[in-house]
Amino acid sequence: LNKMGDHGDDKEPFYGDYTQTSKGPQSPFQKQTMDLIYWKDPKMSGGIMGCGVLLYVLTSLRGYSYIALVSIVLLMHLLISIAMGQVQKFQGKVVPESKALHLDLEYAKVGLDHLNKALAYYCTLLNGKDMTAALKLMGALWLSYVMGSWFEGPTILVLLWMGAFSVPLGYQKNQKLVDDKLAMVQGKINDMTQKLESKIPKAPKAAEKDK
Repeated sequence: LNKMGDHGDDKEPFYGDYTQTSKGPQSPFQKQTMDLIYWKDPKMSGGIMGCGVLLYVLTSLRGYSYIALVSIVLLMHLLISIAMGQVQKFQGKVVPESKALHLDLEYAKVGLDHLNKALAYYCTLLNGKDMTAALKLMGALWLSYVMGSWFEGPTILVLLWMGAFSVPLGYQKNQKLVDDKLAMVQGKINDMTQKLESKIPKAPKAAEKDK
C-alpha cells in the first residue's frame, strides 16, 4: 500500500483497501468504522450521522435530557416489541426468541489503546527534549481553548461528529489538492517553530561544561 503522500492516477491511496493496513489486516471494528466514515453503505452512514445530529437537536436545542431520551426510546422499543409479539401469537405464529445483546470488548480495547498512546506521547513531551512537538501541541491546545470559548461542548461534539463523516470522504475525492495546501501550511508551521526554537535558550552541552 502507498503512503499518504503518494499521488498519481496509477497509485491507489492508502485508504483504498479497507481490509489491510501497514500493520496487517484490520480488525472487524476498524473495518466497520472505515466503512461508515467513507460511506460504503450510504444508508447506514447517513442514518448514524443523522441520529447524532438529531440527538444534538433534541438535547441542546429542544432541552431534552439524555436520561429522558434514553428512557423514552427504551420504553417505546419495549412496548412495540411486546405488541408485535402479542399480534403474532393472536395470528397463531410462533414468536421467535430474542437474541441477547452484548458489547464487544474490542471496542473498549481500541479506545484504551488510543488513550494510552496519547498519554504516553504527552508524557514524552514533559521533559522538553522535543521542543518542536511540544510547541505544536501548545498551538493545538491554544486552538482548542479558542474553540471552547466560541462554542459550547455539545456544539463542538456535533461539529466533530459531522466532520468525521464528511472530512475523510472529501479528502478522498480531493487528495492531491488538499495535500498541496497542507504542505504549504506545514511549511509555514515549521518555519514559525524554528523561529520560536531559536529564541529559546538551550543548556550548554556536557563537553562545553567540562572545558
